[in-house]
Amino acid sequence: MEKWINLKISLKQQSSVLSKVHYFHDEEVKRNREYLQIIVETLIFTAVQNIPQQNNAEERAHDVDKISDTNRGNFLELLHLRCQDIPWLSFKL
Repeated sequence: MEKWINLKISLKQQSSVLSKVHYFHDEEVKRNREYLQIIVETLIFTAVQNIPQQNNAEERAHDVDKISDTNRGNFLELLHLRCQDIPWLSFKL
């Protein structure tokens, strides 16, 4: 009986393990959608401007959020530029 009462209380307060799992899953889905939206916006920008996604000598030896002397290609360089305005983006790349 005690466990049943505790279950009812936790369901009322939405503090059950299942509700927490759903909450964190929903938050992760939200962050992934924001990340995907940035990637798609960058792709659309390069397509509308008729800019190739990569160059012949594209190199990804360096992190996208770091400044690099080598050409990482147009797409990665645009993402680097977006990292300056969107700080959390550098953690996803």
